[in-house]
Amino acid sequence: MLSPADLEVAQLQKLQSITQSVKTGRPADCVEWKFLDSAPGFGNHNRHTRDWPATRTRRIDLADRLVLLDGYAMLYRAYFAFIRSPRINSRGENTSAVFGLILQLGKLVEDCRPAYLAFVLDTSRPTFRDKLYPEYKATREKMPEDMRGQISWARELMQDGFKVPILEFEGYEADDVIGTLAKLAAARGIESVIVSGDKDFYQLIDGRTMLYNRKGAGEETEWVGPDNASDRLGVPPRKTVDFLALMGDSSDNVPGVKGIGKVAAGKLLAQFESLDDIYARLDQVQPEGLRKKLEEDRNSAFLSRQLVTIHTDLGLKVDWDRLRYEEPDKEKLSELFERFEFRSLRERYGLGQPQPEKKEQAGRKNYQLVDTVEKLKDVAGQIRQAGLFAVDVETTSLDPLAAKLVGVSLACRPDEAWYVPVGHNEGKNVPLEEVRRHIGPLLADPAIGCVGQNLKFDFSVLSCQGMETENIAGDPMIASYLLEPEMRSHKLDVLAESILGYRMQSYEEVTTRGNEQVTFDKVPMGEACFYSCEDADVTLIIHHRLRGRIEEEGLARLYREIELPLIPVLARMELAGVAVDLAYLEKLSAEMEGRLTELEKKAWELAGHEFNVNSTQQLAQVLFEELRIKPGKKTKTGFSTDSSVLESLWEEHPLPGVMLELREVAKLKSTYVDALPREVNPRTGRIHTSFNQIVAATGRLSSSNPNLQNIPIRTEEGRRIRRAFVPWAANRVLVGADYSQIELRILAHLSGDESMIEAFGEGLDIHTETSARLFGVEPRAVTSEQRSRAKTINFGVLYGMGAHRLSNELKIPYKVARQFIDDYFDRFPRIREYIDRQVGSAREKGWVTTIMGRRRRLPEIGSANRAQRQNAERIALNTPIQGSAADLIKAAMIQIDRALREKFPEAKMILQVHDELVFDVPEKQAEEVGALVRELMENAIRLDVPVKVDLGRGRNWLECK
Repeated sequence: MLSPADLEVAQLQKLQSITQSVKTGRPADCVEWKFLDSAPGFGNHNRHTRDWPATRTRRIDLADRLVLLDGYAMLYRAYFAFIRSPRINSRGENTSAVFGLILQLGKLVEDCRPAYLAFVLDTSRPTFRDKLYPEYKATREKMPEDMRGQISWARELMQDGFKVPILEFEGYEADDVIGTLAKLAAARGIESVIVSGDKDFYQLIDGRTMLYNRKGAGEETEWVGPDNASDRLGVPPRKTVDFLALMGDSSDNVPGVKGIGKVAAGKLLAQFESLDDIYARLDQVQPEGLRKKLEEDRNSAFLSRQLVTIHTDLGLKVDWDRLRYEEPDKEKLSELFERFEFRSLRERYGLGQPQPEKKEQAGRKNYQLVDTVEKLKDVAGQIRQAGLFAVDVETTSLDPLAAKLVGVSLACRPDEAWYVPVGHNEGKNVPLEEVRRHIGPLLADPAIGCVGQNLKFDFSVLSCQGMETENIAGDPMIASYLLEPEMRSHKLDVLAESILGYRMQSYEEVTTRGNEQVTFDKVPMGEACFYSCEDADVTLIIHHRLRGRIEEEGLARLYREIELPLIPVLARMELAGVAVDLAYLEKLSAEMEGRLTELEKKAWELAGHEFNVNSTQQLAQVLFEELRIKPGKKTKTGFSTDSSVLESLWEEHPLPGVMLELREVAKLKSTYVDALPREVNPRTGRIHTSFNQIVAATGRLSSSNPNLQNIPIRTEEGRRIRRAFVPWAANRVLVGADYSQIELRILAHLSGDESMIEAFGEGLDIHTETSARLFGVEPRAVTSEQRSRAKTINFGVLYGMGAHRLSNELKIPYKVARQFIDDYFDRFPRIREYIDRQVGSAREKGWVTTIMGRRRRLPEIGSANRAQRQNAERIALNTPIQGSAADLIKAAMIQIDRALREKFPEAKMILQVHDELVFDVPEKQAEEVGALVRELMENAIRLDVPVKVDLGRGRNWLECK
């Protein structure tokens, strides 16, 4: 890499050559030199110009920069960045790839400052590499279907919205197009930045070409140029092709030389100049084993070199003016952002928030500011007469325990609403005690129905202010979730647009002052009035619209008897919170840190050298290239090293087992042991998780901020974390109540299988009974291994487990696993009938239901794609069982909450973890509370088999098991 001084000399030499061209009559009299000032590795960090007499008009920009985007790499990165929480719009379309592409584009334009810009794509036609080696890229997984549909959107966004030209070349890959463009650019004195993390591009790095890569959200930008390429790859750029030819590339199925990995390839190329040099002096290669590998795979090495060599001589006709970077077409971009529902990106691109519908409809709205007690009394009277009203609160925080109440909006008729300010910094507020006096009784009156969007939050805020809601009549968010459980968002603005065709004012609009976002108490009352009244008004209107659909689709009982009454139950649990032993967590963190150090050293010993144990790529290299373990699943970036792969490799080498333990300890330490103390509320001294009703399509509750449902109970480390959860005080204990084998009991109920119903009815151990029937022995003769296998099959049936999966689970041959499943259905024929009936019904109707009528649509049940169809069939079987279990525990929670408030008000329900409930109870009441909880849980919903609940209590959560 040239120093700034050397670079200036080189550029001045170039300038002199151009000056010489003037003497020979070429029109180059006006020349401007610019040094780059943004990216590391190019020039110095100042801008210098040198102008010559302007007798002619030609200007050469020698510091112009061409930025080349590896299109599919960017799309794949974006898609998989959101894989655990994909962006789904209101039409059910996955938009993760295009959304992430836009985020990447914005950042790289800011970082790279392009003068020229191109989005380069592979074509769908075979390339010369496919003809040369048919197995090339054969191991790559097919592009996910919901990503494939986004390619055309990406093209439209780039070409029409962002004005970025798309380049492709038949018979060649995007890499070759990028390489050719970089070479052509260099010939024109233009520097190139290749946006990619692909190591193949290292071969293109020189004084005018470098790489730019952002590895993920929050990570530093990686710039790779001539000065640091060797450190990153292990060899200088000029040796990249030979380096890759030796070691191969598992992600592209480039064979390389078997047994030669990154370390060996690097050492060879440090000793020899090139691949040709290695084979010309093969007798000098030591040790003998390495020489033998090279001899055996000579053809493979040279074939691999052909495959990894990027062609830089394609016959491209480049229109440089067309490649000039342009500002986006804001009108087209606005249209596309609206279509894809990328509203959060509008402000970033200066598009504003178009609201033609609101301007037209706002004139028909009657929204009033209630700034006197007399007006408040009048509003309360109108609401009492109406018998139903919507409420919405405005606060300074999303944490109900920390939130300052700023205002309350109320609506009881469409297109009318009132806003009661109580905590604005400026203007006339209504005293909070007056709101309690006049609005509190309306909320507490069981004869008056209250409606709210995400009412759990409003309930919690109002409850903290001494106003509890007794008659919850509706929540559009939950109604929408029941009607469309797969829909990504049930936010009010999304519902307003999709149901009413009405665009609401956004929170960002009303709280943004210049470049700063303020809290709601700083918003002027007039603006706050419209915004908050609109929320209450639209909530009431959508409530009336969805109420009819809830009735029509048979969801009324589920909505009114389960989901709505559950809102205050969850709110009270969240406000109650759970205590943790901070001293214990600190001690546990130190122990885990020591254990991680031990495991890291052990992993290094097994690998034979140090490596980054947190790098999946380095681990893959150690496992599959250095240790030569046969790889499993393939991903975009190489062979997978996820938990399922490491578990499958457990018996082949001890390293996968060590890595599994290391990952588990590291995850538990970072996710819980170190994170939980930060979640403790300083005012209450407890952790207040959030319970979410509208996340899981099955109806199960989820937990977040923090998630307390994922703490493993089957591992020793997980159990130690449960030990940290303790009662609020020394005179209290935790009581745990856990449904026993509830999903199998529901399967027995739904299938009507006599054998299973009989076993549960007699209180027998279902796994022992299953094993006895499966293996044809008496129950008392069943071995622990036989029971374990029967247990795996019992639970596997719930999730549609096939013979392949069972074979892997039990480590038995496929034929034996197939026979086990056949024998199982022979012994329990009604279960087989139930499965066939469920799948057939799902194909006919397109949906399945739970005991309480909860529906889940299965649009892919008739898909031509076998994997999608089989997944839908598994869901058709699992949802009625898992969803019914969710309905059951929700019904129990409602009854328990009511009973505790009446009989044991000091006892509090604090946690729900799938089939388990946890209570913080005065020690003297523990036995009575436990008995009450068991009674209500076992009889919440009647089944054809007895429901059993296991009880436990102790000084911490672990002791409750």
